[in-house]
Amino acid sequence: MLHVIECAGHPRDMGGLQGQACRQAVVECVERGHLSHRRHPWPALSAFTSGRVRGGGTAREIIRHYTHLSERIDGLARGAGVPTDSLLELHACTLSGASGTERLLRPAVALAASGLDGHAGPTLVRGLAATGEAGPGWILRRSDPEVGFRSLEVTWPWLATAVAGVNESGLALAWVPGRVAEAGEAGAPPFILLIQECLQRFGHAGAAADWCLSRPACGSGSIVIADAAGEAVRVEASRRARQARRADALPLIVGEPARLVESLEESARHESLLDVKALAAGGGAAPPEAFVRLSCTGHSLQLRRLSAPLEEVLLEI
Repeated sequence: MLHVIECAGHPRDMGGLQGQACRQAVVECVERGHLSHRRHPWPALSAFTSGRVRGGGTAREIIRHYTHLSERIDGLARGAGVPTDSLLELHACTLSGASGTERLLRPAVALAASGLDGHAGPTLVRGLAATGEAGPGWILRRSDPEVGFRSLEVTWPWLATAVAGVNESGLALAWVPGRVAEAGEAGAPPFILLIQECLQRFGHAGAAADWCLSRPACGSGSIVIADAAGEAVRVEASRRARQARRADALPLIVGEPARLVESLEESARHESLLDVKALAAGGGAAPPEAFVRLSCTGHSLQLRRLSAPLEEVLLEI
């Protein structure tokens, strides 16, 4: 059963609500990563940025450059009753797939198109790969921050940022992992954190893309961005560089496996054949477990599970 949670208020409050709603799933994720799941019963008097994890490296840079998200991570840890350091380590490992975060790096395809399946306006669709193992799965989240845009997102129980989402201004974003996991620059925050930053801050694809190019981050992958005006941008990142590629026209298709991308591109040449069924078919590769459709003009998120148990959820802002 798909889990829908509500997070509102200041960053720590939002994280706390997610931690409380997903407590058991967060504990399981921390245990799968072989990290400590026992929170110290007494409050510490040391500085928040001190210690083995928060005192340096990637976790310290997340706190330095992504203040709202680091507070959200802290609230999530408090709500779930696990150490903040354990959740910061999980977020720091999203670049390499270590500590049980390899699910984020499963191949996926994102498709930005206009009028897809008869839906008016631009939409962004992303396949959600099957986990292939027992354990907590995807969750849907409503974010209503004290400052910034409200948004609808799909993510993991332990993750403060989103994997894909759309905000009330009609900006939609989706994270697509690269072919190879990268450790990235020592100490740099993971590229995927920019998804939540953009959902909260921007209403236009161009402004969001510029932000993605300028913020400290690293890791291999792409962020696909679309807005209600029909602009679509692909921001690509690798260990060495980042670049934004604006689509001259929709559709914009990004991801792996290559056979599925080729199949969708062929369908796009015959416009009437391009639909979500083409994404669900897998293009000769293993089909995704589910897909999420983000409507830029409808300000809605639809998630449809393609494998048993068959489910469909539609959320609107």
